[in-house]
Amino acid sequence: MAGRAGNLGRADGPSAGAAFHSPSGVAVDRKGMVYVADSDNGAIRLITLAGVVSKLVGPSHAKGSTDVPGAAARFNYPVGLPIGVAVGAAGTVYVADRHNHTIRAMK
Repeated sequence: MAGRAGNLGRADGPSAGAAFHSPSGVAVDRKGMVYVADSDNGAIRLITLAGVVSKLVGPSHAKGSTDVPGAAARFNYPVGLPIGVAVGAAGTVYVADRHNHTIRAMK
């Protein structure tokens, strides 16, 4: 488990101290890393095997559509219903970016 039940927000760190705002999609890669669409934060978050949560791409609450690596990437409500985040065999992360009406790919 990661995040604090009933407490929305955006906080990175150990799983018990992490916070999400409307997580809506999850994917797991071959190594067991977990990718989460944190919809209202407009970010894709990563949960490591050690249970540490960090931002993979996208800043909190900065909506848009920008295909660049890291914090400069922009999403507009990335989702996961029924599968909004997926990881391909080569490690590419695919995200359904709902309000931008696009499917995004990140390496």
